Amino acid sequence: MFIPFTGIASALSQCTPFAKGKLSSNDFRFKILEQSVDCRTAEERDPKSKNYLHKSRYSPVSHYISNHEFVLDEFNDTPKVHISSKVLNLLNSQGIDKRLAYHIGSLFARSPVPAYEREL
Repeated sequence: MFIPFTGIASALSQCTPFAKGKLSSNDFRFKILEQSVDCRTAEERDPKSKNYLHKSRYSPVSHYISNHEFVLDEFNDTPKVHISSKVLNLLNSQGIDKRLAYHIGSLFARSPVPAYEREL
């Protein structure tokens, strides 16, 4: 439920005008962290690819998973993410609600553990 406040909190905490001793165009540290651990392949970064993932694994939240009466579908206005249809169908057949099944399906759309080239 703190998602609406994250924009305000991040604006108040923008304190990274310098990175590695140089003037940075990023004011928010999380962007630097997100870019440094982005494990998407070139195909997953390509918007024209069917396997396109619009953000890094360590990006901010994409959508609400709550079914509270005040959390409306129109609040989940972020781009639809690539999901594992196999996982989604399994969860729906087991009676898991739609929003939670979508969230879990989006987690399994990518490999569970990132593997970087230098670690192989």
